[in-house]
Amino acid sequence: ADSAGGKPSPASSLLKLRGSELQQATLELLVDVAGPDSLPVDAGDAVAAPVWAQRTAPTYLNYRKVSIYSGSSEVQRSIIASSILGL
Repeated sequence: ADSAGGKPSPASSLLKLRGSELQQATLELLVDVAGPDSLPVDAGDAVAAPVWAQRTAPTYLNYRKVSIYSGSSEVQRSIIASSILGL
């Protein structure tokens, strides 16, 4: 929703920024938990690693885009700073 004055609320930028950071941190933690089993291997059923572990590294790498499509983290930080400081 628009705040008074027709400008977007800095809360939306804060939510985008924090949401993308949390999403990336969660996936990074999953890769750490999976360890070497997270490395993608195209060996079919011959791999002893669980399927969830095999999917963690590719998913983590794919979700690095989150900070880009949410409006670039640096741009969101600039919006938050200018809104708070009134610049």
